[in-house]
Amino acid sequence: MRLWHSLTNRKGNESSGAPRRDREAMRRVEEVERRLAELRSQGGSLLPEAQRESSEPPWRQQLPSPPGLMPPRVEGQEAVCLAAEPAAEASALVLTEEVAPPEQEERQQLEHVSQPPVRIRRLRLGEILLRRNLITQAQLDQALEHQRHTGERLGSVLVNLGFVTMQDMVTALGEQLGVEVILQDRVEIDPSARGILPLDFIRRHEVVPLWANDKILRIAMADPTNLAIVDEVRFLTGRWVEVVLAAEATVRALIANEFSSDSVMSEIINEGSGLDLEKVELEQDEEEKSNVYDLIQESSGRPVVNFVNFLLTDSVRRRASDVHIEPYETSLRVRFRIDGELQTIVSPPQRLHVPVISRIKVMAGLDISKRRIPQDGHLAVRYDGQVFHYRVSMLPTVYGEKCVMRLLTKEAELADLSRLGLPEPEERRLRKAIAAPQGLVLVTGPTGSGKTTTVHAALNAISKPSINITTLEDPVETTLPGINHVQINEAAGMGFADALRSLLRQDPDVVFVGEMRDAEVSSIAIRASLTGHLVLSTLHTNSAMECFDRLDDMGVERYLVAATIQTVVAQRLLRRVCDACAEPIALEQAVDESDLAEFRQRWERLGLPATIQRGRGCEACLMTGYRRRVGVYEVLPIDRQIRDMLRRKVAPEQLEAALRERGFRSMYENGLLLCAQGLTTPSEVERVLARSD
Repeated sequence: MRLWHSLTNRKGNESSGAPRRDREAMRRVEEVERRLAELRSQGGSLLPEAQRESSEPPWRQQLPSPPGLMPPRVEGQEAVCLAAEPAAEASALVLTEEVAPPEQEERQQLEHVSQPPVRIRRLRLGEILLRRNLITQAQLDQALEHQRHTGERLGSVLVNLGFVTMQDMVTALGEQLGVEVILQDRVEIDPSARGILPLDFIRRHEVVPLWANDKILRIAMADPTNLAIVDEVRFLTGRWVEVVLAAEATVRALIANEFSSDSVMSEIINEGSGLDLEKVELEQDEEEKSNVYDLIQESSGRPVVNFVNFLLTDSVRRRASDVHIEPYETSLRVRFRIDGELQTIVSPPQRLHVPVISRIKVMAGLDISKRRIPQDGHLAVRYDGQVFHYRVSMLPTVYGEKCVMRLLTKEAELADLSRLGLPEPEERRLRKAIAAPQGLVLVTGPTGSGKTTTVHAALNAISKPSINITTLEDPVETTLPGINHVQINEAAGMGFADALRSLLRQDPDVVFVGEMRDAEVSSIAIRASLTGHLVLSTLHTNSAMECFDRLDDMGVERYLVAATIQTVVAQRLLRRVCDACAEPIALEQAVDESDLAEFRQRWERLGLPATIQRGRGCEACLMTGYRRRVGVYEVLPIDRQIRDMLRRKVAPEQLEAALRERGFRSMYENGLLLCAQGLTTPSEVERVLARSD
């Protein structure tokens, strides 16, 4: 026989009927002890026969609670909540008691009668912040006084008064409540957690599912002490719930950015009519319309059309430079590259992969019947009176074709050298180089580092009616008035080398070669610069100094390079601190302690201030602290002595020493200057740029 009793609270124990219940409870305990003694003397047991061989007692088997998780409620378990006082900053503290074994239950009944529930002493929020030296006692007193008048939470008061940052506040709250804290700039939502909770529940209760398996669900909340919501999540999912703490703004931004697309996907799949995507029209030449009309009809199902239109328009709204559609064995993932970083936008059903790829192929004029070879194309769509151009690339993978669409800005505002962010000495060197009547100007950097933008700004700076400027590009991303742009077409037999030979018979003054990709193109470009033409081109190297070794590898003679080179510009793009949420911080807060000594030495050598800026995260920057990007550059000062050193192929150390005597600064050093100006952060400089001593 098993006896189960509810726990008795202290208030009930003090009622008038308590003495009678005490005597009754004592009598029942004595009865249980007598029966236990009889059974033990006879070799018996109170346990059911099926459970006697188990290594765990039945009350342990019934409540297998993993550490750190909040298990589903079971019969016989009671939670005792001790509410904090209004002036005490701690939230409710929950004590969970396991069901006692039958032979101990009556004793526990008496213990609860005679003793009140145990209160576990936790440090208050103010005490934690004082101990971490994040606030002073005077600031805490001021915040408590403010709290008494407004009734706000102490944490909100401290943040609003500017005494602590939101990140420090969330960390302190996590320590106070004893839960894990999310401190990342952005949280990656695991596909396993999508769809596990209804979207209206996520929005209404501000709960973000992060990860899930068959037994456990991990969620982020701004208030982990709200047990009613946690219980409802358990009920809806039937899983153990692990709660982590995140700032309220972070939770709302995650819901807005991660799950708004899921809502759109739901409407798309259900052929909802509420989406404002009907304004998207395929922009095609008249002669192409009749050729692809039938193919467009085959891929014109409303869910597919709506989904592709959503991707195209949403990429514009989010300022994305690239759209990635990636198939996997059982899933499909769509990511946008925003400010240089990829972000997962939506995970549509895998069954949409082939129709979506076919739709994009039709729009880009590609062959939808070919799935095992790479294809490149171009599409243009008109939306709200504006035309947006995309470069489309298809690549076959193990699980199907991967599509990448790059957003091109053909009608963008003209680039201006003064707006690129070049430091004054570097801008002066570049302007001097492009003003020369002949020679070679190289812009180096990886793909997506803004090389073409820099070249177009330089061309725009020297463009005038008396100069014939022609460009050879693949593709033509931006058109400039007064400049002739030539699209390279390898499939039609017009590559860079053939086009450059023809171009030199067009009486050019300035030539832009999109890329010096091989020995033939490089040799023709350099020889053109020797015969009275100013040639600008790009090269893929990590720094300005490395371009000479790269040309050596192509087989270009060093004496030709030395005779023609005007300057070399190397560049990268760094994420820019969000203007809407920028705040000043000390250098010690922005750099890891292990790197602080070395970083401070470099910082002081440049004579920079000890205070910088960082973004605390807001809706405008999607809680990343960064919005848009800023260029960082290094420009080689070339003179007669440097040309002679290049011709003699001196050691790189000697060449760099001579360049530094002429005021040369590396990209890393110029990145630190951007930090001092409040445009970026040391962590972003470390992420993008390699240190060079």
